[in-house]
Amino acid sequence: MNFTPFPMTYIELLPDLLKNSLVVLCPAKVVQPPYPRYYNPNAKCEYHSGEIGHSTENYQALKYKVQSLIDSKWLTFQEQKPSVKQNPLSGHTSSTVNAIMKEGGPILVRSIHEMKKLMNEVFEAICQAGLF
Repeated sequence: MNFTPFPMTYIELLPDLLKNSLVVLCPAKVVQPPYPRYYNPNAKCEYHSGEIGHSTENYQALKYKVQSLIDSKWLTFQEQKPSVKQNPLSGHTSSTVNAIMKEGGPILVRSIHEMKKLMNEVFEAICQAGLF
């Protein structure tokens, strides 16, 4: 499974998830020898209240839980810098365009083909001005 990248570690994210009641700490059963292959005596998992044996970053169940929260839109991340590629336009659900200003006054646009023609003229003007 591909997990959605986000701008922090799971350890940094966990306190916010707990504070907002999106996850709860899970008690882990104490692992006894023979240890499973993933067992790391130097790693601890904050999701399991500091239990030794695996790290918070490598705990798959937490990764799936976070991905589920992202997919269901319960968890979102604000961009550090605005990005036209990531977020080209905000939602404009109630807006419409029915007039475009041009030399001599507004023009009523009756079809999308007229809009495309006018946008081509705007693009050419931007290129001629050296702004693109």
